[in-house]
Amino acid sequence: MSWFSLLKLLKFKKLLEAFGSGTACVVCPIEAFVYKDTKIKIPTMDNGAPIMSRFGKELNDIQYGRVEHKWAPVIAS
Repeated sequence: MSWFSLLKLLKFKKLLEAFGSGTACVVCPIEAFVYKDTKIKIPTMDNGAPIMSRFGKELNDIQYGRVEHKWAPVIAS
């Protein structure tokens, strides 16, 4: 995605949230991007972050064995 596309999506209120994920933080909201010394605010938390929240819950459910998934096979002791 180009910066022009990102700005266009923000202008027309089509980009409502952004987040990153990984093994340490699981899911973390992105507040803004910085491009050429300009901070571009993303309204992730202004909108309650429903997609990020759903994604985080799914990952946690897999991680803690609340749902079965091929990424996390159950190992019996």
